[in-house]
Amino acid sequence: MNKKTLKIFILLGMTLAVVASTGICQATDAIKLKYASLNPPSHTFSKADIDFFKKVEEETNNRVKFVPYWSGSLINIRETLSDVANGVCDIGMTVLGFSKGNPIHKGTTGFFYGIQDVRVMRRIAREIEKKFPEFLQEWAPVKPLRLNWGVDYQLLTRKNPVRSVKDLSGLQIKSSAIYVKILTRLGAVGVHVPMQETYIALQKGIVDGCLAPYETLKSFRFGEVIKYSTNLGFFSGPFYDISMNWDSWNRLPKDIQKAIEDNLEYWEEQQYKYTLEHNEEGIALARENNPEFELITLSKEEMKAINDASEAECLIVAKELDEQGIPGTQMYREIRRLAEEYQK
Repeated sequence: MNKKTLKIFILLGMTLAVVASTGICQATDAIKLKYASLNPPSHTFSKADIDFFKKVEEETNNRVKFVPYWSGSLINIRETLSDVANGVCDIGMTVLGFSKGNPIHKGTTGFFYGIQDVRVMRRIAREIEKKFPEFLQEWAPVKPLRLNWGVDYQLLTRKNPVRSVKDLSGLQIKSSAIYVKILTRLGAVGVHVPMQETYIALQKGIVDGCLAPYETLKSFRFGEVIKYSTNLGFFSGPFYDISMNWDSWNRLPKDIQKAIEDNLEYWEEQQYKYTLEHNEEGIALARENNPEFELITLSKEEMKAINDASEAECLIVAKELDEQGIPGTQMYREIRRLAEEYQK
C-alpha cells in the first residue's frame, strides 16, 4: 500500500469515527417500535403521544424510533389488551372498558366520583396499586405505561337546564354503563347510544342530553346542538390507557427503558394540558353556536344527593367484587378515605 492510499484510508477512518460520534449513523440502526392508537393523529391524546415520542427519541440520540399506526389501523377496539399482549404492536392503547371481562377495572372506575383534581386521582390510584395488588392484575399480560386520569363526564343537555336533582326527572341521557343505574336513582333514564350516533340523537331529540367531556363539544360537534352543561361530579377513575408488549420491553437496552419510564409523567402531563385546551375550544364553540350556552354548578346540597346515589351503586358493585374473591369493599373504602384526606 503506497503512502497516498494509506493517507486516504486514514482520512476515511477518521471521517467515519466523527460521523459515528455525532450519532448520524445511529438513525439507520434505530430500534423501531410500532405504536398502535385508536385515535386519529389530530386527537387530543395523539398530540401528547407525538410529544412523548419526540422527547424519548431525542434523549436516546435517535437510537429508538416510534412508528405510529393511527385510527385503529392496527388494533381492534375490543381486543386492545390481547393485541398488545400478542405482539400485534410493541406499544398500544389498552382500553379495558371496551373488552369482555375485566371486572376490577370496570367495577372500581366509578369509585373515584366527585374528585375534581386529576393529580389527586393519579396519586390515589398509585397508592391503591401498592395496597391492593389485585388492582393491576388485569394489566398483567402487558407492561402498563401511561396512567390516564379518567374521564370528566359533564351532563350536556339540549333544552333542559339541570340546576337540581329534580330537573333530571324523566330525562333521556346517553350514558356509559357505569352511570346508567346512578341516573336511574336520580330520576333520569340512562340509555346506550354509540358515540358516533349521539349527535343525530341529540339533534332529533331522541335523547335529551349525554354524559361526555367538554372536548366533545368540538370533536363530536355537540356544541352545535347543546345549550347547557351541568357538572354532576361524574369522574371515572384513572386507568392505564397505554401499555407495552413484554417481549418488546425486555428486548430494549436498559438506558432506553429508563428514558421511557423517566418520561411517563411528562406524557401524562402533556395529555392533561391538551385536554384542557380542547375543553376550552369545545366550550367556545358551544357559546358561538348557542349564545344561551351555560355552565351550571350545583349547590352542595344537590351534589350530596348525587354523591349519595353514586355511593349506593358503588357499594353494590363493591359487594359483587367481594363475592368474586376481590376486595372490592376494601378498595372502595380506601379510595374514598384518600379522596377525603387529599381534598381537604
